[in-house]
Amino acid sequence: MTRPSRLATRALQVAASAIVCGTAAAQASPCPVLARDSARVWTPPLDRVVTLNSSGGSLRTALDLVAARAGVRLSYSSESLPLDREACVPQGPMPLGAALSALLNDLNVTPTTSGGRQVVLAPTRPAAAPVAARTATLDRVVVTGSAAGSAQRSLPYALDVVQGRDLRGGAAPTLATALNGSIPGLWIWSDAPTTLLTRFGSVRGASSFGLSAPKVFVDGIELANPLLLARISADAIDRIEVIRGPQGAALYGADAISGVVNVQLRHDGAADGHRDANIRSSAGASQSDYTSGGVFTQEHTVSLRAGSGEKSAGAVMALMTTGAVVPGGSTLQYSVDAGARRVMARTILASTARLWVARADSPVNPVLAAIRSSVPGASPLTPAAQQAVSQYTLGTTMTHAPDAAWTHTVTVGVDGYRLSGLSVDYVPVPSSLDSALRSTQGGADKGTLRATSVRRVGIGDANSATLTFAGDASLLRDATTSSEPWASATPPGGQQPAMFRPSLDSTRWLSTAGVGLQAALNLRETVFLTAGLRGERNDGFTEASRFALLPALGASVVRTNGGLTWKARVAYGAGVRPARNPMRETAWRGIGSGAVGSDLLPERQAGIEAGIDMYWRRNLSVQVTRFDQRASSLIQQVPVLDDSAGGAPDALPGRGGAYRQPHYRYTLANLGAITNRGWELSVRESVGALSISGSFSLVDSRVDQVAPGYAGDLRDGDRVLAVPARTTGLALTWTPPRWQFQLGGTQVADWVNYDRLSLASTYMRGGTPSRGLTGATLRSYWMQYPEVTRLRASVAHDLTRSLSLRFIGDNLLDRQRGEPDNVTIVPGRTLSFGIAARF
Repeated sequence: MTRPSRLATRALQVAASAIVCGTAAAQASPCPVLARDSARVWTPPLDRVVTLNSSGGSLRTALDLVAARAGVRLSYSSESLPLDREACVPQGPMPLGAALSALLNDLNVTPTTSGGRQVVLAPTRPAAAPVAARTATLDRVVVTGSAAGSAQRSLPYALDVVQGRDLRGGAAPTLATALNGSIPGLWIWSDAPTTLLTRFGSVRGASSFGLSAPKVFVDGIELANPLLLARISADAIDRIEVIRGPQGAALYGADAISGVVNVQLRHDGAADGHRDANIRSSAGASQSDYTSGGVFTQEHTVSLRAGSGEKSAGAVMALMTTGAVVPGGSTLQYSVDAGARRVMARTILASTARLWVARADSPVNPVLAAIRSSVPGASPLTPAAQQAVSQYTLGTTMTHAPDAAWTHTVTVGVDGYRLSGLSVDYVPVPSSLDSALRSTQGGADKGTLRATSVRRVGIGDANSATLTFAGDASLLRDATTSSEPWASATPPGGQQPAMFRPSLDSTRWLSTAGVGLQAALNLRETVFLTAGLRGERNDGFTEASRFALLPALGASVVRTNGGLTWKARVAYGAGVRPARNPMRETAWRGIGSGAVGSDLLPERQAGIEAGIDMYWRRNLSVQVTRFDQRASSLIQQVPVLDDSAGGAPDALPGRGGAYRQPHYRYTLANLGAITNRGWELSVRESVGALSISGSFSLVDSRVDQVAPGYAGDLRDGDRVLAVPARTTGLALTWTPPRWQFQLGGTQVADWVNYDRLSLASTYMRGGTPSRGLTGATLRSYWMQYPEVTRLRASVAHDLTRSLSLRFIGDNLLDRQRGEPDNVTIVPGRTLSFGIAARF
């Protein structure tokens, strides 16, 4: 064992007497591990002297920065360390071993050498349960809702995190399976495999009609269209962070009216610091009442990782196919998610690249086909062209921390998509009955530049303030090829009127620029006050003024009594959604390119949330939230009977004329205002190898005021359509040695939506002769939907350290219809077998 150098000895003396944590609060309490190790002699390379002057952050970031400054390679298991926990970073010069001991204080891990530059963080004794799964929520560092990352302790609003490790092992999750039941107040409707758009049922109620979607980011890069993030490989996900409500709009800008979803991809290296490969493969069969035999499904994933925390790269490639749940309805999807990370002494560079490609048939819905066949003189429904969607994301984030006071972050990225023949169904009458509503194609590209600077200021011994300066700009190129209902009289010669106009090619450019300031005050790590304001110019606004101001206010109080820690919080926020955006153009493109008029107001939502969070040690957490929000100028598609297209139902079966179905055109109108009120409950508990989590939400979304001249079917006091009043989720996981047992369930209950089966029948038989299926007539086709419950179970067994088997059962109650309406068909009971190997 070599003796330390004079500089190292002097560093140890300094560490023992004056080293403090580098958190925002700049607390003056010494790190106890450094005092205990002040006389310890470290072996190389743990005797290398490092100088730390950075601020706090996650344990992962702190370990990587220490390794970069010492010039060593760290190896550790991500399952044995709470890497997202807030780190207490010691300040000043000290040996590497002392710095690592301070960072790993109170953990069952110790730094050891394995020759050369390699340092292994080895467990000192077996843990009863994975430490990462028991990280206290208040200590967890999140990047959503803060510019440079901060612990959830200071956030005044509810923020939920879904860990990627909890999603791995099963089939590649859809966004619905990843978030439903895990995030209270958020619900994504289950849909047919051939539906390639995500359909949000509720994000604390409705912020639009049929399009209540949050603003979605992947590694800080804004997606051009949030509805296209339908599926992502679980092996590529580090975590998904979710803010519900408009409280994040002051930081993230327009379109964050419902909330923010930030998908953080993995940038870690190999477990041994060199390279590794993981292969997952599964195959199974789903039940279907509409095809003979089972529906074959398969999913294969290859994950490659190389490097250590200092320099890492990885890629995940996935392929998934689903057979015909209904005749002629198969789906093929594949994706590539890649990333690289470079950690230097004061700078971190992280790059992201991803591609998702899907091909799906557009089959005839057998429920609608049966109705059509019963109509005399009606030709049978025919499948539409195959759907094709591709979506890509490219970007880089640079984080530079010159000292403990400043952190600068710059994100540059572009996201885009191409689609052809996309099947959309956001109208009361099933759009598959009218080819004019099934010809969505085109694409968009959105480039984003975001820069933030965070300044930390100490105030006395235990208080601090944080100022965040933010600016961003984006440019959207939206190239569309759309079709819209023909609006002229019957062509000469008495021919059948055309169903749609020739394609209309157009390219639109929309730019957005915003600046914001956010201030946070930390009083003795007990009281936290936050205020922010963002100004934004957005070409998507159709008013004379293209500017908006988005405020945010919040406060929270955190106290600890023995093993119980509680947090009381309250937050206010306001957000807007432009009338023009790719999400609306994609889902509602069949309405025609001229539907967004200059008098259409942007949608707005503002409101307050208040809650109490309670934590018992690291085992039990309970979060209760009450929210009260008001959304105004919500945009709805209003159907209008199109007499000029020959669609007036004046010749019906049984009335002496040939069959002729009606045709409708759709216009956009501002409804007025609605209120979204409700409660959210989230509970998590861990006892040894057993963990239990549950969520429950109550949402009351009602029309508060109808705008003058509104011609739709809603009235004051009505419940907003397709918004569930109750959602519930429950998950149990038991992990004895070499085994894992999981049981989960979700339930969505009590919503009002169209009886689309009756609407389809009426439509195909000619509709209502005098008024058509418009306005108040549609109210007679409303119906109450009771509930849909889905159960999922899995069993996994590790045969060796590198080989495991898994059996998965999904939708065990075999619910194939009923969500979100009585026409949509989803796969029934699904049983699959999977194998995972590590090399």
